[in-house]
Amino acid sequence: MKKIKPFYIVFKYDFNHPHWINKLRQYKAKKIKRPSQYEIWKEFDDTIIWDSPTYQVLDYFDTREDAQDFVKLQKEQKQ
Repeated sequence: MKKIKPFYIVFKYDFNHPHWINKLRQYKAKKIKRPSQYEIWKEFDDTIIWDSPTYQVLDYFDTREDAQDFVKLQKEQKQ
């Protein structure tokens, strides 16, 4: 059996979207820590088209470390 190699997707959530505006209010009311704007997902299926109005796909990476470095760079550039 062929082993499938995973890849990593970096997402950036749009906290100005109505879904997130409502969610962030709920987090604040319940005193739950606000989630990170960036998220890394491990994926195996390259036929899936990732698309949503609540997030943006920033890039795809072969390793988690590369994805984490990219997110770190994005956060630094934002400041």
